[in-house]
Amino acid sequence: MISWSYSLAVAVPPSSGVTPTPTSTTNATQFLISDLALDPDTWDLAIPPRLIYGAECVIQRIRVRFRWFYEEWFLDLREGIPYFRDILIKNPDLNLIQFIFRRVLVLTPGIKSVQSFNIVHDKPLRHLSVSFVVLLIDGGTITAESEPFIVVP
Repeated sequence: MISWSYSLAVAVPPSSGVTPTPTSTTNATQFLISDLALDPDTWDLAIPPRLIYGAECVIQRIRVRFRWFYEEWFLDLREGIPYFRDILIKNPDLNLIQFIFRRVLVLTPGIKSVQSFNIVHDKPLRHLSVSFVVLLIDGGTITAESEPFIVVP
């Protein structure tokens, strides 16, 4: 089981001219980063349906990708995070876990680079906390602190 009790903070530099609404025409990359909004409680489409843009879209993509188990999607069994094989095991390899989660961030559309990435493993409580700061292609940043994962069920 994975616990998600965190908030992601979005910061867009004032000099970038980017606003998180589709009304901005100053930055064409904002429209490349768009998706349908999902309800964060049920992960179904939000009612009423709406489009999300920029940092809000990338945050949703990160959350979806972190919940995506390896071989879960029948159309491409190579996609997803190998939780059962590499993470939810006794004595997991922390370097491998760091590589897996960092790779997920780097390959997420809309992310230009990973500025910082840190994992902290609390062995007695069997928790792994992931913190990161990513730079978006439109110049904004996303910061996540202390995303808790249960390492050994």
